[in-house]
Amino acid sequence: MHGHLSGRRDSALHPVGHWPRPPQPASPVARGARLVLAGLTGLWAVDGLNSVAALVGGSYLLYRPRNSLRLVTGMANGLTIGVVLYSICNYAVWRQPDERRVLDRTWQLLALLLAGAAAATLVLVWRSAHFLLWAIVGALSVATVLMTVNAILVMLIVHKEGSADKWLAMLPYLGAGFVAACVETGLLALVRRVFIG
Repeated sequence: MHGHLSGRRDSALHPVGHWPRPPQPASPVARGARLVLAGLTGLWAVDGLNSVAALVGGSYLLYRPRNSLRLVTGMANGLTIGVVLYSICNYAVWRQPDERRVLDRTWQLLALLLAGAAAATLVLVWRSAHFLLWAIVGALSVATVLMTVNAILVMLIVHKEGSADKWLAMLPYLGAGFVAACVETGLLALVRRVFIG
């Protein structure tokens, strides 16, 4: 009888689909990886400020801006964004998230850095590639990030966070996220056209 009442009380406290999630670590990313990724983002920020100063003020702060360096630091910051987004997805999307810290093995961090370096090198070396190719790759990358972020926001808005068991269950939210991403980029393009021309 006691067990039956206890079960009813637990059900009342935690409605279906809203059972307490397992405890999340203080930081989902391993400490060493956090330091490395923070350093990469810091380099991107410094290089960006230097480029903005040269563009707006006509003189650079530290060194003459170069597109190749912007590519490398941008790729490095992209790695950080990817890791952060993966960590959020792991806990906000899945019913049973992986409790291991992201990049908790040294080889995982090295593999990520090598992949980023290889991608940046490919863009710099493959000069004969058509501009349209890199434009499509860049657009798909931005669309993927926006779609994923929007999909998570939709899940939070409709109180479906932590409800997915497999990727198939994510399709409706990813679809909504893709539509939202198209609207967002369209509005940004419109604002740019109106104010910049």
